[in-house]
Amino acid sequence: MAHTDDEPNMAQILERATEVLGSAQAAGEWVDKRSATLGATPRELSATTEGTDRVLLHLNGISRHRFA
Repeated sequence: MAHTDDEPNMAQILERATEVLGSAQAAGEWVDKRSATLGATPRELSATTEGTDRVLLHLNGISRHRFA
């Protein structure tokens, strides 16, 4: 796994989560909740590029499901 500085990754995740979940508060709470689908919290996964990509794909799936 490629490790990166997770701060830029976390910012990207929070931005997308805010769009999908409708508020910064909801996004902030969501990133610290363990996801059965992801197998970790989004914050934990933000430590790697691959993890960040998994979280963003997951958010895209939530977005498609919510607005379909």
